[in-house]
Amino acid sequence: MDDSFCQDCWTATEYGEARCPSCGADLTCETTHSYEEKLLLALTHPMPEHRISTIRLLANLRSDRAIHLFADILSSDPDFDVAREVLQGAVAIGTASAWKLVEKATQHPFALVREHAQRLLMTQPQCAAE
Repeated sequence: MDDSFCQDCWTATEYGEARCPSCGADLTCETTHSYEEKLLLALTHPMPEHRISTIRLLANLRSDRAIHLFADILSSDPDFDVAREVLQGAVAIGTASAWKLVEKATQHPFALVREHAQRLLMTQPQCAAE
């Protein structure tokens, strides 16, 4: 019964397997990663719904470590729903680097992303703007 996934290629695996049958990745390290590290790895999941859920969880954790990965997503993922969640996640994280990401998104190639970033910047607390 499949009850686990390789964090490198997202192939279904049997729980307890040492190596991914598809790509050969070491699956034993899966249990040594922290919760936050597992979420950071899950940002590459092929299903947008999983990436969106992961973005929300990282935002709830206020994970500043996620910001550079959020930037990668904004530059490579054409899905507006994912981009919107990244921007809202950055706002929830609220660090200076998170707000810089939102500001940078005002130059995004997609108008919907630019407009959403501009709306979010209007909610920026004064202390975060400095």
